[in-house]
Amino acid sequence: MSDSIISSLTHAISNTYIYMGIIVTIGGILGGIINIIIFLSLRTYRQSSSASYLTVVSIIN
Repeated sequence: MSDSIISSLTHAISNTYIYMGIIVTIGGILGGIINIIIFLSLRTYRQSSSASYLTVVSIIN
């Protein structure tokens, strides 16, 4: 393979890692926010000790 092809593939792979990392980070943040909203809004979840633990973990994470 020529050096230009290898350079192009290396550049494409590094860009893929960067953009996929951003997508995964945004998805994790949105998931945590949704967890917090659900666990704090429903009365059955507010009375459960495990839901309290999951809410705290979602806030910290």
